[in-house]
Amino acid sequence: MAETGGLFGAEISKEFQLSKELVHLNHGSFGSVPRSVYEARLERMRELEICPDDWFRYNFVPLVKKGSETVSKLIGSSSSENVVFVENATGGVTAALRSLGLKMQPKAGLLVTGLSYEAIRHTAHKVCEIEGHFVLHTINLDPPYKDKFEVVQRYRDYLSSHSDVHVAIVDHITSPSTLLLPVKEIVSVCHEFGVAVIIDGAHAPGQVEINVEDINAEFYTGNLHKWFFCPRGCAFLHVRSDQKDTIRPVIASSFYHKGFPEEFLTQGTRDNTPFTVVPQAMSFYERLGGIAGIHAYCVPLLKWAADMMSERLGEPLIAAPSDMVPPYMRVVRFPEILQGDRTKAHGIKAQTILRYQYNITAVQLKLGWKLIF
Repeated sequence: MAETGGLFGAEISKEFQLSKELVHLNHGSFGSVPRSVYEARLERMRELEICPDDWFRYNFVPLVKKGSETVSKLIGSSSSENVVFVENATGGVTAALRSLGLKMQPKAGLLVTGLSYEAIRHTAHKVCEIEGHFVLHTINLDPPYKDKFEVVQRYRDYLSSHSDVHVAIVDHITSPSTLLLPVKEIVSVCHEFGVAVIIDGAHAPGQVEINVEDINAEFYTGNLHKWFFCPRGCAFLHVRSDQKDTIRPVIASSFYHKGFPEEFLTQGTRDNTPFTVVPQAMSFYERLGGIAGIHAYCVPLLKWAADMMSERLGEPLIAAPSDMVPPYMRVVRFPEILQGDRTKAHGIKAQTILRYQYNITAVQLKLGWKLIF
């Protein structure tokens, strides 16, 4: 595999298998795997098929632990023993939430935001309404804001008047609204009120610097397939040292009662090869110059594209302070003429037209009363 030499754009397209017949504008949902990482995973899959018994009984554990060490370096963890793999950030949130639910008094308050990802809102609803662990609270974080401290103040005001809240799920980068939240400051305020925090960092790894020790949340989970070049089905859960006795995986498998992190190693028979090629993803990431090198290319490109789309469509971008704009993600509102009845069905129709008439992959979503993409 040729070195990238810090090249981007058309020069680096050969490193990926994306169709050149399409304009790919939805990297955030599913990511894209570089050829070098893809080929490394194929080799792991061949090893598995040569002798499945050897793979599952002896071989995969040291490879997964090496992957944990790589993640630990990426997120600033003091120990790889505090990091386990899950298949996606939603699974990480679910494991943390259910574990805390078993520890809390019945009907403790669980705080999410009006901007929380749909799957996380569904998860919160399930543990509250169906499993009965929590009572659901929702804080309004709709923009605009003067600065990030206004967001922090909203948390302070809400928690001051809702003393029954004991757990909060906080997005590092909101989706689909694409806002970079001041998670360190939010965690600090939550802790002032005795509230445990789960950070949903689904879009953060590879996009922004992460230091889990500095953030100090009880739990931090993030996807590695979106912006860190790993195969899909690869995410991590970081557990603060004092929470290791609290956390349990969603699936109780053969390593049950072996403690953390061992209980997360075996979750039934599953494809764990994505976890074993995280070091190869890190190598690719570093060949691009790491986060600084990628930012240098992507940040001005995204600004140009978002401003251009906003101007041509006659729709303003979501108003946010510059330090709350993520490096690789922006949303643009559909112009009024395309809003239709503002239903999800209408948005999906527009999404389908973009894909099959114009060869553009872009996800449609609804934010407030507006359709966005």
